Amino acid sequence: MDQAEQMLKENLRWRNQTHAEDWSEFREKYPYNLDTINKQGMPILTGNIGDWDLRAIAISGRSSQFIRYIDMIMEDAAETVTQFDFLVNMDNYNVITQGCGQCLQFYIALVNGGENHYPGLADKIVLINSPPIFGLVLQVIRPLMSRTTRESLKVLGQDKTQWTKVLWSIAERSQLRPEFGGTYRRKGE
Repeated sequence: MDQAEQMLKENLRWRNQTHAEDWSEFREKYPYNLDTINKQGMPILTGNIGDWDLRAIAISGRSSQFIRYIDMIMEDAAETVTQFDFLVNMDNYNVITQGCGQCLQFYIALVNGGENHYPGLADKIVLINSPPIFGLVLQVIRPLMSRTTRESLKVLGQDKTQWTKVLWSIAERSQLRPEFGGTYRRKGE
């Protein structure tokens, strides 16, 4: 019982710490969206990771804060649901900005955070516009994933015809942003 109680206390401490920070700067530079639903009514979390400058974070000394931001994104997605779909656009991904040695810690933190705090939360994880070089990152993080996570992960290349078919099977076009092959735009965009 003591171990279970300790785990619960640690998890509550972690959640309080994650929500206590001001994330406005990170939200501006590293945006994500959680405002559409799939065909089953589950939320869709999207991010254009290829536009995120992970190397700048690593060399700025703000890695720990960014890892907490990643945790906060997951917490945001988990707040009101038991599962969601996670769609990631890898367009503009490059080794220097998103695949550098210092950047690997962010992918590892994403996987470890998901597995430790939100196991099975992502029903589907679909990466689109994934360049072949991203395979090196996958070689590092795949062994950290549970079997459930590995089975939910689909990595698609830059063939828009291929990945739009997959995404359209998950959500109506009206629930997908243009960069994900859809027509959804938030009011004011």
